[in-house]
Order: sequence, then C-alpha cells, then structure tokens
Amino acid sequence: VTQDMLLIAVFGGLINGFAIGLALRSNASSGGTDFIAIDLSVRLKRPTWNYLLGLNAFVLVLAGLAFGWDKALYSIIFQYVSTQVVNTMHQRYKITRIQVITDHADKVCDAVFNTVRHGITKINVEGAFKHQPHTMLLITVNNYQLPEVISCIRKADEHAFMTLNAVEKIIGNYYQKPLE
Repeated sequence: VTQDMLLIAVFGGLINGFAIGLALRSNASSGGTDFIAIDLSVRLKRPTWNYLLGLNAFVLVLAGLAFGWDKALYSIIFQYVSTQVVNTMHQRYKITRIQVITDHADKVCDAVFNTVRHGITKINVEGAFKHQPHTMLLITVNNYQLPEVISCIRKADEHAFMTLNAVEKIIGNYYQKPLE
C-alpha cells in the first residue's frame, strides 16, 4: 500500500492497538507483553500501559544502539500509538466516582445493587437554592460498568443529578471481579 515508514508505524500501531484492545475486552491476551501490563494492573489496581511503553521503548533504544536508529525510532512510534489505543480501549482499571443527588435514594441504591455489587455511601444533604433535603450517593465503579450504572440510575430516578470524577487511586476495600 505504501513504503512510507512513518505511515506504516502510525497505522500499524493503530491496528495493533485496536486488536489488543479487542482481545482485552474479551478477557483474553494477545500473547505479547500485554500480559505483563495486566498482571501489574491487577497488583497495583490501576492502568499500567504507559509503564509497559517505557519498558518497550527502553528495549528499542538498546536495539537502536545495536542495529541502527531508523527502524528503532519507527518502532517506538509504533509502540506509542499502539499503547495509546490500548489505553483508550481498555477501561478495566480506570475508576470513576459517581456523585448522585436524588430524592429517591433507596430506589436508586436497589437499582445499582442489582446492576453491580459495589458499596454506596449515602449522605443527607440540603440544596442551597431552595433549602430542600436530598440524598447524595457516592458510587465507585470501573469504567466498563459506567454506562450500565448510569442507565440504571436514570431509570430509577430520571431527575437525579450526577457528576462523575476520575479516581486516581483507591485505598481501602474495592471489589473488582477478577479476570477469568
């Protein structure tokens, strides 16, 4: 199709990253170094794809020293693009906290419990504008579960107000279904 090494590196990285991302979404591995990133993610409870990129880049720098820089640098570009695609597609260890303001806390809690098995924190709050009582629910889920949880909250209380925040790290008890 083309002899342009940059195009080959970029589009090859896109295709490779997409294929690995599909495998990971199916709880499979490509058989490459992605199993190292998965193992690290399980142990650290956070995404580790960029660590793997660093390791691969280090190996490619050594290859560049030994065999020449042209191919090694294109390979680093390939690895970078591939890693960014995988990092975007693989959401298992990316965590979001949902804050829900609702007047139907029990109904929302039941809906969430029937969807995912995560704890929910209930806090009584007061709206500052009308001074009416509400309940704030704090729910922590991984990003794979996020669309399903938002949908069940909407069905339980269509007027619920939600904000979502990315969680950098969890300290304490958070259950994540293990990989099979």
